[in-house]
Amino acid sequence: MALPFREPPTPEAEKAHAANIARCRGSACFAAIARHFGTDAPNELERRIDRREPYVKDGEKSWSRKYRQWVTKGKLPSDNTCNFIWGRSGRSVDLRRWRDLFLWELLSLTPPSLERIHEEMAAMPLQIRRKLSAQHDDDGSGRFARCEFERETVLSLRNLRSLDAFTALLCLSREGEIINADPHHYLPAFCAFDMLPWILYSHPELRYRWEHLFECLRMTYWNRAYVNNMTFIPNRETIVEHLATLDADPHATIAPKSGLRGPRPRFDNDDRFKEFREAVDRIFDAL
Repeated sequence: MALPFREPPTPEAEKAHAANIARCRGSACFAAIARHFGTDAPNELERRIDRREPYVKDGEKSWSRKYRQWVTKGKLPSDNTCNFIWGRSGRSVDLRRWRDLFLWELLSLTPPSLERIHEEMAAMPLQIRRKLSAQHDDDGSGRFARCEFERETVLSLRNLRSLDAFTALLCLSREGEIINADPHHYLPAFCAFDMLPWILYSHPELRYRWEHLFECLRMTYWNRAYVNNMTFIPNRETIVEHLATLDADPHATIAPKSGLRGPRPRFDNDDRFKEFREAVDRIFDAL
């Protein structure tokens, strides 16, 4: 039996989820141009980027809504638009990076194939690849041989706080889903929850409409029922609180809920995670 959802998505929920992923992609692209061109007003972006003024129809001024639809409808920039923005931004805004992140594939309710996941792992920066592969490419063979799943490796990825490491955690979690291994899915997914505030703080493109991203992660990763009736229910307010903490002090210490590196995981006394803490020892016994 495949790793089950805690709340199985209905056909309507599946459609809404796909639309949410599209909005995440479009919003990230929109935020990238908004940062560079100094405004998140869609009409003003048309002025500054396309040097376009509204056209008049039936005596009223109208805009094309080109950029607005990236956010509202999840429309994505074409290759031609990506090339145009690349030139207009002085080669500063690479929309292909945000449009084509592997993150979006990882959010789909149906996981990518193991082959596809391993291809992405093999293309990650060396610092991350060495944590994932038993063959470190030092001999120039280019071979990517997966390491055994280990708790310390997962926590070390979490502690990197980079987008590549975040993506690696999601890859590990989907890998666990495919091979039907509860600890292999749950621990990277839980670490991704801990890492999310840092990712949003460091990447305004993902933060711009982060609620959509949170909902996609919740549906795909944090909506699972594990062995021994164990489950993990994320709290969006926790992300809000931690983001506010980082905004006030980027060097603030935020204790991870997924445990500290060492012999045994330790948690603080946050009552929102009480049930999860009581069950976590059982799951770690399987690691």
